[in-house]
Amino acid sequence: TLGGALHNEDYAAWGELPFLPLEDCISAVNGLLEAILPGSTRLSEVYALDAETMAAHETCRTERLSTLAEGAETYPWSKADEAYVLIYRVTAADIPLYAERVTIERALVGGSYLTAVVDASGLLGLYGENLYGLAEPLSEAPAIDAAAAMKRFLGDMRKAIHPEGTKWVSMEYCYLPLPGQDGSTTLTPVWAFAVSTPPAAEGAEGFTIVRRYLYHAATGEVLYAR
Repeated sequence: TLGGALHNEDYAAWGELPFLPLEDCISAVNGLLEAILPGSTRLSEVYALDAETMAAHETCRTERLSTLAEGAETYPWSKADEAYVLIYRVTAADIPLYAERVTIERALVGGSYLTAVVDASGLLGLYGENLYGLAEPLSEAPAIDAAAAMKRFLGDMRKAIHPEGTKWVSMEYCYLPLPGQDGSTTLTPVWAFAVSTPPAAEGAEGFTIVRRYLYHAATGEVLYAR
C-alpha cells in the first residue's frame, strides 16, 4: 500500500549494503561521535537504504503527487544513492533524553537525537536536534522506581476507556528537557510510556495511533498524556 511503502520498516533494519560492511560503518561513526560528543550518544536504529526500496518509495511519491498536480518528476534512484542511516539517542549521565516531540504548557519539548548518513563516498551528513550540555551533575536514580511507576501508569489506564486493540509499546526512564522562565533548560527525570491504538476512521487499516504518557520521576506528576 502507499502508506506502508512510505515507512522506515520497508528498509532493512541493521541490514548490509555492498559498498561497506555495516560493522565498519558503525565503528567509524561511533568513533567520530565519541570524539566530538564523548559519552553522549547511544546507537538506537540503523537502516540500509537500498536502491530498489528507494525507487519504490519514489514511485509512490510521484503517484500521490500526480493526483494533486500534473507533471510530477521521478528521481532515478540507483546503486550510487544507497546509504546507511544511523539514528542515535542523545544521553546525559548515560540516561537517554526523550526522543519524541511533545507540547507541554505551549512549549515544544523533547526530540533529542542525532542522525548520521553514510554512503560510498563517506559521511554524507550528520544531523542533530536539541543537544544539551550539563551545567551541574544529575541524580543517578529516579525517586520513583520502575515498579511504582508501572503500578501508577496501569492504575491510570484502568480509569480510562480505551478502544479494543490497544497494545503496550514501551516504558523508559529518560530525561525530558523543560524550558525555564530564565531561558535555561532543566533535564527533568521522567518515566515515559507509550501505547498504540487502532484508528477510528474507516479505510485506515494497517495504521496505528501512538499515545504517550510522561510522569515526573520524582513527584509522580503527569506531565503529558495524549
